[in-house]
Amino acid sequence: MTTLKTRSPKTCPVCNSTSRQLFDKSHYVIRGCQVCGHQFVDYFFSGQHSDDVYSDDYFKGDNANSPHYLNQGKFLKLKGRRYARLIQHYMKQPGRVLDVGAAAGFMLQGFLDRDWQGSGLEPNRKIVDHAHQMGLRVIRGTLETIETEEKYDLINMIQVIAHFTDVQQAFQNAASMTRSNGFWLIETGDRDSLSARVLGEHWQEYNPPNQLHWFSAKDLQRLAAQFGFQEVARGKPRKWMNAGHAKFCLRHQKHRSFLDLLTLIALTFVPNNVPLPFSANDHFWVIYKKLW
Repeated sequence: MTTLKTRSPKTCPVCNSTSRQLFDKSHYVIRGCQVCGHQFVDYFFSGQHSDDVYSDDYFKGDNANSPHYLNQGKFLKLKGRRYARLIQHYMKQPGRVLDVGAAAGFMLQGFLDRDWQGSGLEPNRKIVDHAHQMGLRVIRGTLETIETEEKYDLINMIQVIAHFTDVQQAFQNAASMTRSNGFWLIETGDRDSLSARVLGEHWQEYNPPNQLHWFSAKDLQRLAAQFGFQEVARGKPRKWMNAGHAKFCLRHQKHRSFLDLLTLIALTFVPNNVPLPFSANDHFWVIYKKLW
């Protein structure tokens, strides 16, 4: 089991200001910064946290966090290609990319398909082996603990910053690996979204110990600025999943609405491999450029 130690003092990991307790979720205390609004889990996690949370079961679809991961390869590659096209509006040509939380490297492959070069970073040993079998360079490790002299033109942190056990260390390492005038591409849940505000503590992104941080664009910009990065673009991601994935998520959702139940009933008549669009209004992507 993950070893937990209470955070003392209970200061914000983004701006180091005081925080207050908001609510409990799955026996974890969620706190909110009284200055920047950042929300975080009130615990320090042991070095084996990544091994505990991102175990083989995480990718097998044994929980709702990452159901049927390997069946999502087609969609993740397309997502990588879309983001590769997007970032090239701000870069003259493809360069070297590091995909943090790369898993089996599907999104990384999408970038490679668009003439990028680069690597992935992933803590799960078995899923890294799967990436190697696909011919991809994925390094086993986390952004908080990586030690390397390699430099990248772009560091992707797609749906990963909420999982960092130490956001300051992760961003420090990312900054040191980013070349001058390089970029970060981040996608994460939006704490200020309408869904998050309406659902409150029942928002699906409140999912400790898998997710440990909940950002808005404002406090994320504040964090990035500490390391010399400035926002250059922001938007809402396009999301697709196959019907089987959607059914799995709805069945394992802790707080289903009546509309969710009707949707699940309707989906029983849809083959599992049919691609479906879904709303991502409670997420955002943002591009940062390194200024110094």
